[in-house]
Amino acid sequence: SSKTAVRFQVEEDAEGRLVKHQVEESVPEPSYSVLSSAENKDAARKTLAVLASVEVDYVQVSVSEEELHFEDTYMYQTSDKSFVLRNTGSAPAEFSWSLENDNMNATSAGLPFSITPASGCVAGGDE
Repeated sequence: SSKTAVRFQVEEDAEGRLVKHQVEESVPEPSYSVLSSAENKDAARKTLAVLASVEVDYVQVSVSEEELHFEDTYMYQTSDKSFVLRNTGSAPAEFSWSLENDNMNATSAGLPFSITPASGCVAGGDE
């Protein structure tokens, strides 16, 4: 008999973005021996101490800039600003950006700015 363990693997896609994939692996049951009925009765009276250790993954992200200030940008010109999203945790951090200001709605002409990549995944300890 075997159990299934689930882990997440981070890979780079064709566009260079990090994406997380769920991977299921079969974990075999450890070897054991069946006790006879007499041994079973004796075993029922024994107290066993079991020691266990657990490793927990966590996500912790930070950004290099809390606000981006753009200079005046005139018609037919563009302005770029960059910031770094860091994952100081040990588990992959998925992200996607959304607008916070209700006055900035997408129109048929689109928004006056874009955020790229719009979504992705940052591996633990990476940026």
